[in-house]
Amino acid sequence: MRLARPFDLPNRFVGSPTILIDGVAPLPNETARLGDRASAAAAWQAALNSGAEEVTIPAAVNLATLAAVDSDFPTALAFLQQAAEHAFAPALDYAAVLKPSTRTAACARLSTLEDTDSLNFRGIGALADSDRAEACKLWTASRDQGDMVAPLLLKQLSRTGHHHMIE
Repeated sequence: MRLARPFDLPNRFVGSPTILIDGVAPLPNETARLGDRASAAAAWQAALNSGAEEVTIPAAVNLATLAAVDSDFPTALAFLQQAAEHAFAPALDYAAVLKPSTRTAACARLSTLEDTDSLNFRGIGALADSDRAEACKLWTASRDQGDMVAPLLLKQLSRTGHHHMIE
């Protein structure tokens, strides 16, 4: 799947000021684990904006995950495009989860990977298919493996209704 190239990523994830260390915002481990989505998203956006190669992929994927769980698919796809442009191949499968016609195959491919981002996107796919229990199971497993986004997804699950995926 080829993703559209983003021209201007939205600034809706930018929140309170973030302290930079060597010009790079630290990934917000504790704020995310504590459920502080705004601070975590602001730190990931600052990291992404810094242009530092070592944080581009994780920040883009984390922001894409938050956008996807909110059904903001254009933003999720734009962030995933950034990750794909940095040679992160799973980003294409993460994007495919958002589309009903490719979701099943993408989730099957992701189930062969043993990383928390794949668990998170499989959870998004499960939620899109109205399987809240499976989404909760996948995100709980991701959280238990130390993923930073999973606690935010679990918190959001209680507030999220049925998702309408891109066509």
